[in-house]
Amino acid sequence: MEPQDFKNYRKRLKISQTEAAENFGVSLRTFQTWERGESEIPKIAQKLLTLLLEKEAGTAYAPGGVACENGTPSAYNSAPEILQERLSAAEEKITLLKQIIAEKERLIQAIEKK
Repeated sequence: MEPQDFKNYRKRLKISQTEAAENFGVSLRTFQTWERGESEIPKIAQKLLTLLLEKEAGTAYAPGGVACENGTPSAYNSAPEILQERLSAAEEKITLLKQIIAEKERLIQAIEKK
């Protein structure tokens, strides 16, 4: 995914860079470097943003941020069930990432108290 696509996806979700950075568990500066193309966007971040956009829009997006014919890009032509399975798997990963972030924050607080 190109940085501009990543940025466009975020804007379509109507979230700020700050909100996006918080949701991905990275600093604002890191998120900004992704959007400017100064550092590589992790594949998981690309996938999560794409899936969030698809869920919000009720359609599927191809690389470049353009909905394909019938709302289904060629990568998802197999069947709607496959897309649903992938979405469910991604939602599970989001939940896991949130748990990891919460644990990270708990550990940071514990260290700061010492």
